[in-house]
Amino acid sequence: MDEGPPPAALRLGPPPAPPKGVNFRLASRSRHGYLGRNVGAQHLGVRKGEKRESFQKVALGRGAVSAAGSEGPDVSGLQVDPASALAVGSPLGAAGKTVNAVVRLTDAPLAVAYKQAGGMTKEQQQTYVRGLRDKQDALKGQLRGLGARDLASLTKALNAVVVAVDAAKLKEISALPGVTSVQPISDYELDLSDTVPYIGATAVQNSGVDGSGETVAVLDSGIDYTHQDLGGAGTVAAYTAAYGTTTADPKNTTTDGLFPTSKVIGGYDFVGERWPSGPLAPDPDPIDCGTSTIPAPCAGGHGTHVSDIIAGVGPAKGVAPGADRRPRRRDEPLARQQLRPA
Repeated sequence: MDEGPPPAALRLGPPPAPPKGVNFRLASRSRHGYLGRNVGAQHLGVRKGEKRESFQKVALGRGAVSAAGSEGPDVSGLQVDPASALAVGSPLGAAGKTVNAVVRLTDAPLAVAYKQAGGMTKEQQQTYVRGLRDKQDALKGQLRGLGARDLASLTKALNAVVVAVDAAKLKEISALPGVTSVQPISDYELDLSDTVPYIGATAVQNSGVDGSGETVAVLDSGIDYTHQDLGGAGTVAAYTAAYGTTTADPKNTTTDGLFPTSKVIGGYDFVGERWPSGPLAPDPDPIDCGTSTIPAPCAGGHGTHVSDIIAGVGPAKGVAPGADRRPRRRDEPLARQQLRPA
């Protein structure tokens, strides 16, 4: 039985020449820069008032399916030129440096083959993918012979394998039979000043819609309501007055007249500072634990980081800076989470 066409994202014909160099995909990946890792104005560990996000870029070679559409911001500055990336003396081509790379094979990925064939049954699709994987497995054997380590295999929108390998081997890999391109994977970090406009939120804010009158609830590791980007003083003194100096400090179990604030309008800690390693100990203070200031077992910061993205009012504004935040705190193993005002 004909299973019908694949999802819309896979119904792709021969790709047009991508405008403005948008011929790669961006995949968000959390890395570092959580608000709450440091106190006061230095929570960010990067530039004051800005939160960094990391993006992993995979450059696609000619004929590949581009995940980026023809609309959107110009991100051509993030492209990696394969020739220069693999050149002797380049940082990515340096011997002894392990890099992750996408190794593309000759055969079309399933999405392209489906379009070219005018459709495939489920069984035909499965047979085609098995053929791709057989050839990938043969290539993987050669790659392992060059010291590469398998990371992933791609068959739907891209026919490729992803490996970790000594950068000095990349040119040798590119010369293997059946390989059409080798693209090192590079990491990029973007600030809220980049990402908020990227998703269109700045345009919405400029139209007069900034979240004012809305309340956002966040279930996460808590919130540092003393942070300057959330309407607080942004000082070490203000933070320690609210949290104390250790996870056992009673200050982090009471609001001390410091909470709620005009920005963070409510919240509750449902689990306390010791759970899951200790008993549940709910309290009315959703203050986040900043790991750069508070010693272990402090494991907070993520809730403040998320809250800033949602409604931060610093130099790099969040998506809805006019919104109020109502946090609640919920701890989980290895990643304590609190729900706090957004």
